Amino acid sequence: MSSDVRPRYLAGIVRHPLPAVALLQPGRWAFPAAVAFAIGLAVSSVAYALFRIPTWAITVIVLLALLPVGVLKWREDRRRYGTVVMLLSVILITQGLHTVEHIVQWVQYYILMMPARQSTGLVSAANSEWVHFVWNWWVLLVVAVLVRGGMR
Repeated sequence: MSSDVRPRYLAGIVRHPLPAVALLQPGRWAFPAAVAFAIGLAVSSVAYALFRIPTWAITVIVLLALLPVGVLKWREDRRRYGTVVMLLSVILITQGLHTVEHIVQWVQYYILMMPARQSTGLVSAANSEWVHFVWNWWVLLVVAVLVRGGMR
C-alpha cells in the first residue's frame, strides 16, 4: 500500500498530528459532556447529603450521567471512521479512566498515607482480582479485534 492510499477507517483521522488525541477530543459533544458531568455531580451531591453514599457510588453516578454522551460520540466515530476506530476510541477512554483509578489509589496510599485497605480509589467495588481479570481479558479481546481490523 502506498503512503498516500489509506484504509477508509484512517482517512479523516490521520490528518491530525496526534491521531489518538483526535479520538479523545469530544468535539461537538464537549458541551453536552460538561452538562452531563454537572448533572452527575449535582445528583451525587444530593445523594451524598441525604444518604451519605460512598465515594464509589458518587463515581458511578457521574459515569452513568456521562455514558449517554459517550455513546453518542462513539456512534459518531463509528459512522465517521468505522467500527475499528470506534473500538480504539472506546478502549482509549476506558483504559484512561482505569489509569486514573490507579493514580487515585497511589495518591491515597503514598501521599494521603491512607492504609492499604482504605486506598481503594474512586470505584472501590471494582477493586478486586476478578474485576481486573475480566478487565484484562476485555482489553486483550478488543486489541485482538483492532489488530484483526487493520490497526497496527
